[in-house]
Amino acid sequence: MIVDFIEGRAPRLPDELDAMADTLARLHSLPLPTSESPIPRQDNPFRATLDVVEQGARRFLDKAVVDLGARGEIVEELDLMRGMAATLVHRSQPLSMALADTHPGNFIVDRAGIAWFVDLEKVHVGSAAIDLAHATLPTSTLWHPDVGKLLSRAEVEGFCASYLAQIGETRAAELRPWLQPMRRLTWLRTIIFMARWKVQTEAPRDPSDPSQWSDAGLEPAMKVHLQARIDQCFDRGSFRALRAEWL
Repeated sequence: MIVDFIEGRAPRLPDELDAMADTLARLHSLPLPTSESPIPRQDNPFRATLDVVEQGARRFLDKAVVDLGARGEIVEELDLMRGMAATLVHRSQPLSMALADTHPGNFIVDRAGIAWFVDLEKVHVGSAAIDLAHATLPTSTLWHPDVGKLLSRAEVEGFCASYLAQIGETRAAELRPWLQPMRRLTWLRTIIFMARWKVQTEAPRDPSDPSQWSDAGLEPAMKVHLQARIDQCFDRGSFRALRAEWL
């Protein structure tokens, strides 16, 4: 079935986390494309994501995060992920159809309570654990003005439990050891995304750089909202509170 238009709204968190978990479980259960498919593939999602984080950190971190203490928290976490990589890159990681940009603002809940994922631009073969992390991290749940909810640890755990219960015991057992490492790495990925957003949208437009991001098409109120969310997510206290969950 092709859906031309979905009438709905952003998810209400935490009440509709189960609906998001159901959608992700269904999408992640789709058969993997054949080797001839043009859909991108990450054979080692941990290494591929860490590489993206490393590249972005070199380009944007110092310019975006001026608080030395806050930057130190990010660098420390990045160093820990490099240490994890020495072991994790040699372990087999379960692959699925993955969506990459699963912040709650990219879901629309219809009248029947189904949470439709509506941004398919970054679909690839990769890690389901990244999608689960990106759906529930503070950097994601605070990003969209129609969501704006900070989830408790218990609410995140309930979301993951709801998802794992739907994918079968075998797949759940394969994925469970990756949930925390990929959550930590996805947090770094979202922080570096925000660093790039801040640096490139505030810089003068460079016609020679077609990859430069721009917020020119956004309404002024949205620009203010996003800048406030970035400042909030770059706060040293926010870093420490989140890292305390896994340290």
